[in-house]
Amino acid sequence: MAINILDFKTDLRVASDFILSTGLCRKALKASLPGGTANIIRDIIQTIDMLVQSCHLPEFTDHGISHLVSLIDRADQWTVGDDTLLAELLNPDEAAILALAILTHDLGMLSQDPLDMETAQSTKGMSNVAGWVRKTHCKRLRRLLKRILEGARYTEFAQSNFFNLLCHVAMAHEEWSWQKKPQHYPNIRKMAHNVL
Repeated sequence: MAINILDFKTDLRVASDFILSTGLCRKALKASLPGGTANIIRDIIQTIDMLVQSCHLPEFTDHGISHLVSLIDRADQWTVGDDTLLAELLNPDEAAILALAILTHDLGMLSQDPLDMETAQSTKGMSNVAGWVRKTHCKRLRRLLKRILEGARYTEFAQSNFFNLLCHVAMAHEEWSWQKKPQHYPNIRKMAHNVL
């Protein structure tokens, strides 16, 4: 399904409805996540839209709703081998992890809070905020997303193995295949046995 991304810049509800109507998200909605998969997806989309409004780093490319609509639309069209849609081969939990990872993968690009770092890191003398945000956006994802979910009363979900696996998948784009020791891939494999 070809879409005009510009249509989603002004209407959050239309963008949310589009995302939830994709085959990938329709499959994901069958997952039994604490708090309800559809509610979690809608609240994450709404939070991202609010973060975009408060992120004042004009040197960044779009990490907002238009970007997410485009990525979900492309992921919904991914095929394997015999042109079977990937979403058709995934179980509901796998579809939910993929959809939520796509939605949250750049969440850290929209926040500049050093308190979201997993380990203490000094910000004294930090003069290049945009560079720091770009460099640490994956490292801050887990704490930021957990804070957002717990604030929206999805505490049980934010403390689940599913959430941990979701974070590993979302943060995996911090690394590239040519790097010698990717840190997230072994964790994804190890966590998957506990979740799926």
